[in-house]
Amino acid sequence: MIGPEALWVGNTGPALTGKLLLLVAGLTWGLYTVMGKEFSARHGALATTFWACVAGALLNLPLAILEPHPVPVAAWPPLAWLGVVYISTVSTALAFYLYNRGFELLDAGSGAVFFFAQPVVGTLLGWWLLDEPLSLGFFAGGLLIATGVLLANWRA
Repeated sequence: MIGPEALWVGNTGPALTGKLLLLVAGLTWGLYTVMGKEFSARHGALATTFWACVAGALLNLPLAILEPHPVPVAAWPPLAWLGVVYISTVSTALAFYLYNRGFELLDAGSGAVFFFAQPVVGTLLGWWLLDEPLSLGFFAGGLLIATGVLLANWRA
């Protein structure tokens, strides 16, 4: 029988660091969900999104400055800048706004479980747009995620 400890066996260096960072990411996302729900109830989804983006930018800017750039920023082509604008506005600001707006309509516990649909959607987009294969593991994991979302939102 494989237990939870199997996730950590034989993982050292970058693999262990990656798993620990994923654990921290999950914990901070949960914290953001609870705090965002409370802030959004008082100030609205737009203000919540604005301040979350400002805080995220301020916290990540020092790390971004330390990251080596393979191409100097001044030499980026217009298409690269267009990509930055798209990621900043649509993939970040609009997505966070819709997420926060959803919490004005749902309680934090019910809405937070939809976070786990992201890998399913990402994999389906990879299959659709990039012709990436879908494995049996995808279907098993997708079924488990869907079951978890349904159970978390089940009202007796």
